[in-house]
Amino acid sequence: MSDTAFDMAVNNAKKLGECLGVMKFLIEHGDLTDFNWGQLSRTYVNVTGEDLYSQDTIVWIRAEAIRRGVDIG
Repeated sequence: MSDTAFDMAVNNAKKLGECLGVMKFLIEHGDLTDFNWGQLSRTYVNVTGEDLYSQDTIVWIRAEAIRRGVDIG
């Protein structure tokens, strides 16, 4: 892999990690309407997928979605 391609991959991974961190913070602590919370949660769950690191958060999100009556898929 060329240095340029490697640098781009690392930079994109860093940006994705930062984005997921902000999403997680907003889902857990943000003052969001149920609609906005559901949209953000659905996106987070779909992006992280089967990532083992995120499973505790996904379990919490699914439980919170049931409590709120929000369908996140």
